[in-house]
Amino acid sequence: DDKVVEITCVFEDLPATLTIDDRSPTTLEREWLLNSQGQLEIQKRFDCKSKTIKEQVFARVVASSDARLVDLLKLKNQALKMLARAVDVDMSTVDERSNAELRFAIRAAIGNVDMAEQLVPLNEEDGKKAWDRIELEMPTFALFQADRPSKDDDPEVADPR
Repeated sequence: DDKVVEITCVFEDLPATLTIDDRSPTTLEREWLLNSQGQLEIQKRFDCKSKTIKEQVFARVVASSDARLVDLLKLKNQALKMLARAVDVDMSTVDERSNAELRFAIRAAIGNVDMAEQLVPLNEEDGKKAWDRIELEMPTFALFQADRPSKDDDPEVADPR
């Protein structure tokens, strides 16, 4: 009755750096996008209740449950600056144009309190930017229907060159 399909994949071979925002290279670890084993864990949910299938993308991460940090990836630059000032970040040491630097400074100012595993949505607001950049690093697979059945003794199966 639920008609929701969930697929979760875990990746270990991670890029050394990633540019989520146009200005600043960062890392998945610095952005708190890794699970408790230090891996990138992506969960996709497909809601199949209606004719049009709706897809949601999440990352299972270890992050602070502090309410000020929960939706940090979703915030745009202006909101990040306001939050940074509210938590007393020394703005003289931060490039205010860089969302990655602002997020890092905010996390550092608040600290690693109440760290827990949680699902972070990656298909809303600026979280979508993160997913778009991460998706470029993902392996690509394609499923297709063959135009004819293949048998073990077919030449292309025996010698695919």
